[in-house]
Amino acid sequence: METTILGKISEIYFGKKDQRIGLWITLSGSSSVQSSYDCWDPEDIKITENTKWTEKDRNEQLIVIMRKLSELLKKAKVNDIQDLKNIPVEITFSKHHLDSWRILEEVL
Repeated sequence: METTILGKISEIYFGKKDQRIGLWITLSGSSSVQSSYDCWDPEDIKITENTKWTEKDRNEQLIVIMRKLSELLKKAKVNDIQDLKNIPVEITFSKHHLDSWRILEEVL
């Protein structure tokens, strides 16, 4: 069962958490949920023989993170990551789990 609610970006953080680097976004409406785009920080986590991914994989993830940030800034019509706070969003849940979300460009 899908449920869609209206909300806003209530918190946004770009940096490091638990040896990961990326973008963390808290979406708030009638409830709050966090979405993230992140990967292992290359300055903290080195590839070993036990690593199940390559440096190329990590580089591709870093590109995805930066492209997502660029996309969000453009859709919200802002230039600074902190200006994403309070931007209206539509949040879709499936079976009580975050399925997707989007910036409500049509109201900006």
